[in-house]
Amino acid sequence: MKQELLKADHDTNKVKIFLNLSRVFSDTDSSLFYARKGLELSKKINYTKGEGGSLYRISVVYQQKGDVISQSDYIHRSLEI
Repeated sequence: MKQELLKADHDTNKVKIFLNLSRVFSDTDSSLFYARKGLELSKKINYTKGEGGSLYRISVVYQQKGDVISQSDYIHRSLEI
């Protein structure tokens, strides 16, 4: 997947790759990194579906870390989109 990321343009496909990478990492720091990259790119290209998906992924990571306050914040933000 990382090879695909290097080849992908800055478009919705790259956002999807970031989100897939976020899902496959069991390390929460790496997972959070890729979810945030997906969020950043989604905002840059005005991809609201990707923005919502990225916010949701970030909320899942915070849940895994046991940070319920951040998890709740991000899940609410994802639902607002």
